[in-house]
Amino acid sequence: MAHWYLSYNGEQNGPFDEARAQQLARQNPNGFAWKEGFSTWLPITQIAELAEPTGSVTPPPSPLTSSAHRRADEIDFTIHGTEMQFVEIELDPGESAVAEAGAMMYKDSTI
Repeated sequence: MAHWYLSYNGEQNGPFDEARAQQLARQNPNGFAWKEGFSTWLPITQIAELAEPTGSVTPPPSPLTSSAHRRADEIDFTIHGTEMQFVEIELDPGESAVAEAGAMMYKDSTI
């Protein structure tokens, strides 16, 4: 386990375990840090283990918000005709629909 030392305004503090050093460094990144293996004190902002996460890595979309799992709200439709029927669908802004010829032959109000 690494023991970290932090320095602010020339005052040395420590030793700290890594979790506590990360917490202190994120609260005040304007200092220096040292641990065994370092040849000199380094600015906290240059130490990956202690630096504030940059947020440059964007996580993938949540599975709950991906389009594969979204459910559409109620679809507004009207069935026209008697013998040769067709369905007219009204889409809200941002909605889309994909239909193939004959795919909606059995459309009723429960779908």
